Amino acid sequence: MKIKFIMPMWPKESMWGKMGSGIPSLSLATIAALTPPDIDISIKYDERSPINYDEPLDIVAMTGMTPVAKRAYEIAAEFKKRGVYVVMGGIHATLMPDEVSQHVDTVFVGEGEGIWEEFLKDFKNKRPKKLYKNEKLIDLTKSPVPRLDFYKGLDPLGIFFPNRISVTKEMGFFLPNIIQTTRGCPFDCDFCTVTKFFGPSYRYKSYEQIRREIESMDRTRFRGNEVFFADDNICCNRQYLKGMCEAITEYKLDWYCQATASVAEDDEALKYLEKAGCKVFFIGFDSLNQESLNDIHKKHNTVKKYIDTIKKIHDHGISLHGSFMFGFDHDDISVFENFLEFAHKTQLDAAFLTVVTPFPNTTLFHRLNKENRIISYDWNKYDISTVVYKPKKMTVEQLQEGYYWMFREFHSTKNIFQRLYGHTPSYRINIGSNLAFKIFGGKAFPKQKNIERFKVREKQACPT
Repeated sequence: MKIKFIMPMWPKESMWGKMGSGIPSLSLATIAALTPPDIDISIKYDERSPINYDEPLDIVAMTGMTPVAKRAYEIAAEFKKRGVYVVMGGIHATLMPDEVSQHVDTVFVGEGEGIWEEFLKDFKNKRPKKLYKNEKLIDLTKSPVPRLDFYKGLDPLGIFFPNRISVTKEMGFFLPNIIQTTRGCPFDCDFCTVTKFFGPSYRYKSYEQIRREIESMDRTRFRGNEVFFADDNICCNRQYLKGMCEAITEYKLDWYCQATASVAEDDEALKYLEKAGCKVFFIGFDSLNQESLNDIHKKHNTVKKYIDTIKKIHDHGISLHGSFMFGFDHDDISVFENFLEFAHKTQLDAAFLTVVTPFPNTTLFHRLNKENRIISYDWNKYDISTVVYKPKKMTVEQLQEGYYWMFREFHSTKNIFQRLYGHTPSYRINIGSNLAFKIFGGKAFPKQKNIERFKVREKQACPT
């Protein structure tokens, strides 16, 4: 049997379609590890080079978020014409299984462990089902070591040039090593897809599992000692976090993770993280307006604490990449200048800047849909940079063009230098991230000529 796992590309006109993937897919590597060794498997990134639809295959398996759904359907149609069995899982398939089932032969809902093996047995016996779904959350201690060995290659210029022209091999990545120690999140923010996929419970891998995964990595390759921890919220259980830090300190890794702002309230945890080699926090601040945070059920974020949070993290030699969304119901045109002022004041190392995006079947989607405010159901536009709904305190044009302007301003050469000069501990990842967004955002987002439209006439104080 021969199986090809495919990661469909983002829309070509989007920033992410132009930038390419900097981090390998952990889900595909995990499913590959669940596949018996007698099956011939390979992994293909659609963005890297053209797909050979005439390759003799038994199964094509795809995953992906909502922005890649339409491309996945195109790929599925081509392979199905040739008699190849096509399956799809991942976040969009979990959120929209009925829609996905119209384009593929089998849909996987939720986590893949258990149901992938069941499907393979059914397929061998010529009785595969249309839908596979785990009835309960999987025991994470039984998850296999992901097959990161499929992602080979050397790409020292990775994030500055599309990986589709990787310097040596097709599978080069800016950060080649990825690991996940926990799944789930106890919070249930209106916009988020995490709890829809992994559930609200918080589950853990054993420390021994984590050590095995680190030891399985090729740390001799370019940037092989750098690891991205893909946990959606690594700091929920501080006791587990501290134990994990102790378990990995000996490996002397440089690593990056996602956390909530509350981690800064635990000085002991920050000391453990610093000693264990944590170099970058990715934190979802999301908004500088407390009313907006309350509305989306993210009350655990306190805007008044943001400045102190960033300072504390910087004091421990850890860089901070903040995530912010624009277009909440309490946002007006002042939101763009307020953010730029905040970023300058706090010397924010880098930022993940998006417009509010109501992904299908989320609480936010259902609310906006009920209010007749969604203006597009074209999944290609759900690229987190395109406005697909009617904001309350701005026009669609004001939000879209204000976002473009703010994004360019934040990533201007002058702004990057002012934010990073003299303090940035992880210069390579910080400079790389800022320049990547500057280059590829510049390619995707049009310049705004009348920038005065996005500046408030009476200067307002930064809300922090």
